[in-house]
Amino acid sequence: MKKWIYLLMAVMIALLCSGCGGIRSPEAIEGSRIGVLENSSSELYASLHGTVKAYASAGELVSALKSGSIDCILADSRQLKTITKGHPFLTELDQPLAESYFRIAAAADNPALAEQLNRAIAALTENGTLESIVKGHFKDAGYVYDCRLPEDDDRCVTVAVNTGLGIYCYLDSDGNPAGIDVDVMRAICSWLDITCEFYPVTGEELIPTVKNGACQLAIGGITSSADSADACLMTDYYSSSLQKVIVR
Repeated sequence: MKKWIYLLMAVMIALLCSGCGGIRSPEAIEGSRIGVLENSSSELYASLHGTVKAYASAGELVSALKSGSIDCILADSRQLKTITKGHPFLTELDQPLAESYFRIAAAADNPALAEQLNRAIAALTENGTLESIVKGHFKDAGYVYDCRLPEDDDRCVTVAVNTGLGIYCYLDSDGNPAGIDVDVMRAICSWLDITCEFYPVTGEELIPTVKNGACQLAIGGITSSADSADACLMTDYYSSSLQKVIVR
């Protein structure tokens, strides 16, 4: 009798663990097949750790994990409810894979501008504008923050942006920079009563573009630990990203 009980327990454990690939910590996703939602902030993080498979919807993502097509799911914490709702077999690992705090880089010789940006970030954080922008983009792929900027070339800042960051920054159908970072920068400029012009560059070019004076500011997944971050002034963070791993 005991033999059959042990055998049944072993089968149940095997079923519970099927499809998880033994992933029980974020470190264990190295080299695995990682599923993400298309155009999400998780694509870049996932590409650093394994093979990325992007899916158009949460339903397709969950089905892929259930069928064993992927070993785990990586998602921003703001997307977790959308993915896990109605799927009790999914488990969210306690420890995040990454926790990032995004900042704006300003020229080292312009502390006054950096101080103005920090005042705007503080005010827009307190009144909920920045979080509403982030939530707006996560909820609606076509979201655009509605604000007016002055038409005055004398009050214009040039901003380098990385358009390869999915929901945070991308090129829209007209070829213009769009996304969370762009709308955050527009909201800040509106609060400061100035306007801004965006110049797409690669992620590696963001800080050098400010350092060499080609642009006054840079925004796009920049953290205080970024390479050459000490070459510029870093503002307070305007948004954060908590990347969580989901397994069966």
